[in-house]
Amino acid sequence: MINVMAVSGDSFALRHVENVLYALETVRLCSLFTNHGEFLELLPGASVDLVLLDLDMNRSGIHGLQ
Repeated sequence: MINVMAVSGDSFALRHVENVLYALETVRLCSLFTNHGEFLELLPGASVDLVLLDLDMNRSGIHGLQ
């Protein structure tokens, strides 16, 4: 089982990712975030194998690689 988190400033895109991931039997969707601050707070204690990041989070003023 692959534990996945997803972060995006676009809630529509995030819901699409959620639907795709729920269809995969080998994926466990741990959390979805539209707020990068909440994600950064929870990440250190999270047991996650993969994080899907929105690289251009315009509304928050950050870039996914920063």
